[in-house]
Amino acid sequence: MGIKDLFSKRSRDEVLGSKVLVCSLDPKFAEMLNTDAASYGRFYPTLTATTFASIEALLGRLVRDMTSFSYSAMPRQRES
Repeated sequence: MGIKDLFSKRSRDEVLGSKVLVCSLDPKFAEMLNTDAASYGRFYPTLTATTFASIEALLGRLVRDMTSFSYSAMPRQRES
């Protein structure tokens, strides 16, 4: 974020406080996982990239992240 970004008006479509999970279910997809993570990482600073051993592990992570999510921790948007 540069100094110019501080003074620019935000788009109405911009979502604040978003989190992105880029994942794979097999280590053989590591190259694609890294490529996707680099692409999304340019736009989402809170990106997590990981390989899960199973669907159950992925679902467990999603449930954990959803239950620990706090709306009060999100930056608030000003009404336009």
